[in-house]
Amino acid sequence: MIRRAVALALRAPRRVLAALALAAALMALVGVSAPSHLSSGGFVNPNAPSSLAGDLLQKDFNVSPGMTVLVQSPHLAASPVGRRIGLAIVAHLRELPNVYGVVSYWTAPPGQASLYLGSNGNAALVNAQLAGDLPTQEASVAQVNRWLPTVDGEQGVSVKLGGEVPTLAAVSTQADADLRKALVISLPLLLLLLWLAFGSLAASIIPLAISGVSLAGALCALRIITAFTPVSVYALNMTSGVALALGVDYSLLLLGRYREERGAGWDSAAAISRAAQTAGRTVLFSAVAVVLCMSALLVFPLYAISSMAYAGIATVCIAAATAIIGVPAAVAVLARHLDTADVTPLLRRVFRRSRRAAAAGAPADSFFRTLARVVVRHPIALGLIALEILFVLGVPFIGARYGPPDDRVLPPSAAARQVGNVLRAQFQPVANEVTVLLPDTSGVSQPRLAGYARALSELPQVIEVSAPGGEYEQGARLQGTGETGLATQTAAYLLVYATGNPFGSAGQSIVSEVEHAPAPAPFLLTGTSPTDRDMLTAISDRLPEAVLIIGLSMFLVLFLFTGSVLLPIKAMVLNTLSLTASFGALAWIFQDGHWASVFSNGAAQGFLIPQVLVLIFVISFGISMDYEVFLMSRIREEWLAGDGSAASNIRSVEAGLIKAGPIISRAALLMAVVFATMLTAELSVLKMLGLGLCLAVTMDATVVRGVAVPAFMCILGKANWWLPPWLRRLHAAWGWSDESRAVPEAAKDLV
Repeated sequence: MIRRAVALALRAPRRVLAALALAAALMALVGVSAPSHLSSGGFVNPNAPSSLAGDLLQKDFNVSPGMTVLVQSPHLAASPVGRRIGLAIVAHLRELPNVYGVVSYWTAPPGQASLYLGSNGNAALVNAQLAGDLPTQEASVAQVNRWLPTVDGEQGVSVKLGGEVPTLAAVSTQADADLRKALVISLPLLLLLLWLAFGSLAASIIPLAISGVSLAGALCALRIITAFTPVSVYALNMTSGVALALGVDYSLLLLGRYREERGAGWDSAAAISRAAQTAGRTVLFSAVAVVLCMSALLVFPLYAISSMAYAGIATVCIAAATAIIGVPAAVAVLARHLDTADVTPLLRRVFRRSRRAAAAGAPADSFFRTLARVVVRHPIALGLIALEILFVLGVPFIGARYGPPDDRVLPPSAAARQVGNVLRAQFQPVANEVTVLLPDTSGVSQPRLAGYARALSELPQVIEVSAPGGEYEQGARLQGTGETGLATQTAAYLLVYATGNPFGSAGQSIVSEVEHAPAPAPFLLTGTSPTDRDMLTAISDRLPEAVLIIGLSMFLVLFLFTGSVLLPIKAMVLNTLSLTASFGALAWIFQDGHWASVFSNGAAQGFLIPQVLVLIFVISFGISMDYEVFLMSRIREEWLAGDGSAASNIRSVEAGLIKAGPIISRAALLMAVVFATMLTAELSVLKMLGLGLCLAVTMDATVVRGVAVPAFMCILGKANWWLPPWLRRLHAAWGWSDESRAVPEAAKDLV
């Protein structure tokens, strides 16, 4: 397959490039509308009890996601000014077609009014529910946002819109803006770094062009996938980053090998062929490894995760195919210009040095020659130091806490986040609300239902319970409260308002207390805390399955690639330690609040978002396998050329690191730059994803691939390549076979 692609590229390179350009234009045309078709939801399991309860509430009681208008005044909310503005907001919301269930501090029954009044008396709420699907709800939010400025600022009164749907709408808008900003920063920066790396403008344009085609393909794939299944809005940034990173990664590997073959004396056509059939095969195996890792996301029932698999797999396949076909064609056209740098005299010396370092591949790189010699001479000491670094960095992850993304992922300037901050500070019972749904109350009398509400109100964390018969506080029914409209002839629900953080141990404590309270009929729980628990359960229940898929597939790929049993095990252990170190850094920053002003939008979230960790785990594991394949391909070439002795193993490790080290380091640097541009995002969830991937790539290319892998291969000696006879026969039949010796003959047919 690779040989046919190279043959086509050499016979008609300009036609191949024209076809790729046309394909990129068409894919970009299709993909340009992808952002408007993505969904900001997908963080809950649709089959979880909390989700089923939400569906039944909407069906039987017309209860749906909504929005909250926060009215803050220098006067008391009960003052004439506050009351006039509050009632004006209520009146306007009741006039909108898809807005219903409007309740506020000024219009609520006496027993409930206090729930909508802030603890300082100056802030009050107007809550409303929204009908229709998410796009319809977001359109209603946009209507309200256009009207609110007419009352905002009047006599010092501040009016802001927040809540579930406005937060989702703000996240979608911000994710699109963050992607555009990241591309504006990353593309020129990549061009500059590639120019410095190659010392040639023509050579630096090739990886960027391949990345551009991959990016267009990624957006096109996203748009097509949205026609069949919901796709998370975060897939936009993830697939764009992966497309750019892998496009550069694969192009660098092919171009680096091409320059090495040219330095060895082969003409351009033969060098292209040798590069494609050695480095190209490595790219193919690397892509397979990343795709298999991405496929593990399919086991999760949350489409915010599973949709990433469809988008990610398509992106990786497009990036690999584009690199394998496009790089040989581009080299064939630009061969005479690849070592030409038209730069100012000030930079000419830098580029001259860069070209000398890149000429004839990596062996001339003195840093990696020195590093390789030190590692093979002191493998035990350096291996232990590498492990210690990984263990120490991973320590903060031991105390990790988890929670779903909410308004705190938005920048501090976002209205939805400002409303959320006030809700958590002054309206804690409303922020920690648990809904108890009794789907079938046909055999439940009103006294039994009232007794159940009274018992719930006596729970330690509960402030108040709103039930069909009235409001209950500390076991007593509040005077002046009566029928609340929370029941039909066959069903009922109760609202339990509690203290404490709805996430983490406090939130799960109130859920457990409600679950263990004797109920008059079977029930379902929904609300922030139950939904959080169901989300974590959905991830934790499927995580072993995902890890098993990744572990088995990576073992199989590396076994077929290396012909070894121990090397795949070693790779997976070190990759896991490297990821744990990255997660430890994320816990230290985002959970514990260190450097919060830089990474966490000014305040620690107090927890990690598990969906982001799953994505980092899968993507980073695939990229780690990418670099493992890069390194093992060169070490294995040297091993097969040796005599099979322990000394030959040492020589192959040293030579492989010297040859692959510069390519891996440059690729990792450029990939880290792509992911680091996510730190410019305003959404903290994208900052977490970008920083996690950046740290994982950097850790893997330096501590793991640069020190730990060669150190432990030196310690294992000949055992690296041990295989029992039956596996040796299996590998001989199905495994990767080195064709480097046959490439020159193949190349002659293509010249």
